[in-house]
Amino acid sequence: MTSLTFFAIAARCQTSKGDSTGVIKVKEPEYNNVFFLLDAASDNLIELERQTLKVKAHSHGFGGAESDLNLEGQKSPVRFKTGQKLEFIVRVSSPQTDPRGYLLLYSLQSKKNNRRLVVTKAGYAGMNFRTVLEESSIAFNATKYGESSYKIRATQDLLPGEYLLLTRDARDGFAFGID
Repeated sequence: MTSLTFFAIAARCQTSKGDSTGVIKVKEPEYNNVFFLLDAASDNLIELERQTLKVKAHSHGFGGAESDLNLEGQKSPVRFKTGQKLEFIVRVSSPQTDPRGYLLLYSLQSKKNNRRLVVTKAGYAGMNFRTVLEESSIAFNATKYGESSYKIRATQDLLPGEYLLLTRDARDGFAFGID
């Protein structure tokens, strides 16, 4: 190996973001099940609105009932622009976690001073009980990111409105809005 080639390789290794093995490190969330937006320009993780999810049941008398997850506030204080490239990062407890069965993205209904995700509906006298989460579900792609995280991107541009990211066993949800 010529000395010029050796110096070129050494210089390349020193200027990369990698460790001594040459593996490039990326910023990952510190804690499991906490979602962030990945800022493409800086590679920084930007916090989303975090709220503890509240389950509420609404009786419609003999006309049926609904249960939903509620978030306080009509709009999230975390806003993005229509058409903006949105990639979210979440750390999971195991690299073998199946993102399609564990990570969730939903659109929310905004009413009065709260946002809600309708979970179940029941008809007259509790008949025709059904889960309706799929009506608000948003398709996404998830790819491994770093050692213990996933990068999530909706398969289609998100329309103006309110959105929620969470895990299947979540107590907290991570909200944002699109203008």
